Amino acid sequence: LAAVLTAFLAPMVISLVNLATYLIPPSAIETRFNLCGSTLIAAVMFHVSLKQQTPQASVLTLADRVLFNVYLVIFGSFAVSTLLLSLYFAKRTKTAAAAYLLLRPVGPGAS
Repeated sequence: LAAVLTAFLAPMVISLVNLATYLIPPSAIETRFNLCGSTLIAAVMFHVSLKQQTPQASVLTLADRVLFNVYLVIFGSFAVSTLLLSLYFAKRTKTAAAAYLLLRPVGPGAS
């Protein structure tokens, strides 16, 4: 049980924090973008520390597969945040608000 919590609890928390970015409105898009970057750094650093604790193998472990899925969630959120950021800085706030309302339920569902 301790090994499961050590290997899989942190990626779950990182994913949940990243999925919470979909709740941040377009008016605070810089905060959302910074949070995506922070979760990416946290996931990479956790993956590095986890790889140092496991023996060298030429195959993907279950933890690697889980963390690659976490990376996909993070990059999906980065893509949505980049879209909203570009719309917001182009002064297309109504389009950004419409995209936010559309992608708010779709983003976490696709992740």
